Amino acid sequence: MYKKPEFSEQIDDHYLLWFESSNSYSLVDDIFYKLLQHYFRSRTKEEFVKQLEDQYDYSADLSEHQYRRIEEYLQQFDIASESVGPPKTFINNRTFSSKYYTIGKQSVQLSFNEEKVLNLIHPMIAHLETESQDHIKLQLFIRYKDDELQLQKNENPIEIFPSSEYHKLQGRILFHLINLLHDTDEKDWMGLFHASAVSYKGRGLLFMGSSGSGKSTLVSLLSAHGFALLADDTVPIKSGDQHLYLNPSAVSVKEAALPLVQTFWPHTQSHTPGIVTKGKGNLTYIPMQEHLHTVGVPCSAVIRVNYQKDTPTQLTPLDIKSALETLIPESWISPNPQNAKSFMDWLTTVQFYELSYSDFQEVLPLLKSLK
Repeated sequence: MYKKPEFSEQIDDHYLLWFESSNSYSLVDDIFYKLLQHYFRSRTKEEFVKQLEDQYDYSADLSEHQYRRIEEYLQQFDIASESVGPPKTFINNRTFSSKYYTIGKQSVQLSFNEEKVLNLIHPMIAHLETESQDHIKLQLFIRYKDDELQLQKNENPIEIFPSSEYHKLQGRILFHLINLLHDTDEKDWMGLFHASAVSYKGRGLLFMGSSGSGKSTLVSLLSAHGFALLADDTVPIKSGDQHLYLNPSAVSVKEAALPLVQTFWPHTQSHTPGIVTKGKGNLTYIPMQEHLHTVGVPCSAVIRVNYQKDTPTQLTPLDIKSALETLIPESWISPNPQNAKSFMDWLTTVQFYELSYSDFQEVLPLLKSLK
């Protein structure tokens, strides 16, 4: 018999389950959820089969089929999540070059052994660069060696990322910068979501979607029309208040969208060419935040973006299953049970929508009118 999920939350006519051992979420319908409850109440297969025969008048064959079906379902979550600790080694940084940045009121030193390593990170935060080397709060050392990217924070042991997974290094560094800005630690966050976010009149809107769906372009345009940018590509949500918080990174704009975005953000000296990325092509990073504030904003809506040429503008409700299939896979959600419960509770407080559009001017009144 497999272990039952640590938490379950009813959302509409489904149940969201969280399995602690694998830090996995699963959405099931009401019928399957009831069968799971019978399974977890049973001590043996025979006891489960008898429950279904007595309560639902199932045949023995059908009851045994349901038992096998549940076991196959639960088996996928009976795997411990990766928790391999970093090697107890440190980077020799005597030959490194460095750049310096100001994050809020704090200073950051970013040191690197090769220029191509710098180019992975610097474009995202070039607008925060400073000449000052005083009062360094955070030191980040990045070394490229043997087709690996190695990261060391201050005097902590290094973390290692395959060079092909450089986006994980980028995400980790952004996490360190977010913590520095907000004076937080990893345990304080419900998750870092692969999404973009803006605020309008004290409420937050979270935009999700696959790469190329138009999230970054949309928040770029919204930020030029009365909305305030919170985060692009990586949105931090705190566990305690379930609010969206600012990510200090610039907005990454794909080559195809750059002419449109530059219409509203024309100051080319603030545009920093980025790297050529797999699946995204050429990126240009444009800073769009007026200042780096530390005040969170409650999230009123989660919106899946779907930009397509000549598509009528529509903002329609999105079912929870489709929403979670988009939001969860590429996001980091805390494995801490308290934070996982916070995430599940948060899902019951927001509205989910799908936005299809081609004309941005038609989108503005729709998003401004959301409650």
